[in-house]
Amino acid sequence: MDIPEITIRNLAEIFVSEGKKIFNRKIKIRYSKSQDNDYLTHNPNRRLPDITKARRELGFNPKIEVREGVSRFLMYLKEEAAK
Repeated sequence: MDIPEITIRNLAEIFVSEGKKIFNRKIKIRYSKSQDNDYLTHNPNRRLPDITKARRELGFNPKIEVREGVSRFLMYLKEEAAK
């Protein structure tokens, strides 16, 4: 599986969508400007991890898409909160 490039905004939208399904709550993405003027210096708006080393040295080959991983993570949080 190739790892798709994803924007931070798109990742947040996936969390909102999956969170609504799992927790049955409407969640809003809140945008705000950091008070740290250097916060966005050299901070990319997009992420595309390079997992070449993990594949080569560990035999890592991801099989779960981002949306499924977020869904599993949120289900874990829900189950842990219910304990």
